[in-house]
Amino acid sequence: RVHGESTSPSLYVSGFILGPMRLELGGDTYVTCSKTGYKAAISFRRKPSLYGQYNEVSGQVFDRDQNVTHTISGNWTSTFTITNNLTKEKSEFLDVQSLQNFPLEAFEVEGDPFQSRRLWADVTQALSDNNLNLATTHKVSLEERQRRGKKKREETNKEWRTKLFEKQEGNYVFRYKRDTPYPQNEALFTDEELTPAHHESSFGEDSIDNTVD
Repeated sequence: RVHGESTSPSLYVSGFILGPMRLELGGDTYVTCSKTGYKAAISFRRKPSLYGQYNEVSGQVFDRDQNVTHTISGNWTSTFTITNNLTKEKSEFLDVQSLQNFPLEAFEVEGDPFQSRRLWADVTQALSDNNLNLATTHKVSLEERQRRGKKKREETNKEWRTKLFEKQEGNYVFRYKRDTPYPQNEALFTDEELTPAHHESSFGEDSIDNTVD
């Protein structure tokens, strides 16, 4: 059983100019055990421009008195080594390649053409295939269609009505908010509520604008 909390490093995309494009983790993350008072401070280091290695990790483990008990080093795509600061004994404690992989499962995309997963499906697939150039192409194409749709609505003075949120005093509020719990097995919305006016837009896919929903 886990007793504690942790933070996550930041995700970066590098290689825009010199290539090849790749994803990197960077920054500090902390893992704290509320039961023992121990804490680990882990630093994910990005590769410098001209030297060094990708995916390097270093860190320290602190006891409840903030004394460093162990030092961690390694690579988050291969192996981690831990060193006991008292005995200087070093050992491998994690082989990432040997871990069992549990792929994420998601429901099939169906129905609403404005659903975010449907809009970003080509980008998601390209990322899954580790093709960052193709993902960027699809992303730019989608964003350009959004901009064209926004421009056409402005030219015709057509207001974009979001499906699940409405603007109140500068903030977007859930359109179907209620003060009592939703009854179990009760549909949250009717078909009419889930088919607002903007779905009938004559602009076709150029009307896409999912920045709020």
